[in-house]
Amino acid sequence: MRQLIGQVPFLTLTASTGDALKVPDLIGDADLLFLDIEMPGFSGIALAQRLNKDIPIVFTTAFPEYAIKGYELNVLDYLLKPVTLQRFLMTANKAKALYEKQECLAVRTDKGLERIHLKDIRYIEARLNYVLIHLERRKIITYGSIKSMVERLPGPDFVKVHKSYIVALNKIEKLEGAGLVVGDARIPVSRENRARVQEWIASSGSL
Repeated sequence: MRQLIGQVPFLTLTASTGDALKVPDLIGDADLLFLDIEMPGFSGIALAQRLNKDIPIVFTTAFPEYAIKGYELNVLDYLLKPVTLQRFLMTANKAKALYEKQECLAVRTDKGLERIHLKDIRYIEARLNYVLIHLERRKIITYGSIKSMVERLPGPDFVKVHKSYIVALNKIEKLEGAGLVVGDARIPVSRENRARVQEWIASSGSL
């Protein structure tokens, strides 16, 4: 599995273990779990039933008779060993499509790769070579630029209002003077963007 994961550009192996009892402590903020059904002392199926985290699971096993039980648990996929690269890519792309459908943004922080729900983003602020992402209850610092964030965020929902700021339209409370009010923050709007911001707000009906 390590070799297969290493051949898929959008997958990163964050942890692995042969001890099923260690899995809950290793999951962290992982977005996908490859789980072998046959493990010493504890089956992957039993483990999947006990996990509290909402994480997509892919079962791997050499025994096809487990497939029905796997699908009863509503797992993402079931891989029969030996797993070919072509078959593995099908599973990886299925996971990628599910991840994108959930409308999340993956950013790298000092804690590793974090998944952010777009609905939680209030605004994004440039800080030298980093951006500060203001969420509903916390802030996240990640390496990047406002330009790169604009390219990654869905245009209709997020607008660049200043060279250093991107705002979620549905989080704008009011347009006041030369700025926007978002919660307890006042976001500056550049002169060249003011007319467009007014149009975006009017068309979105966010106020």
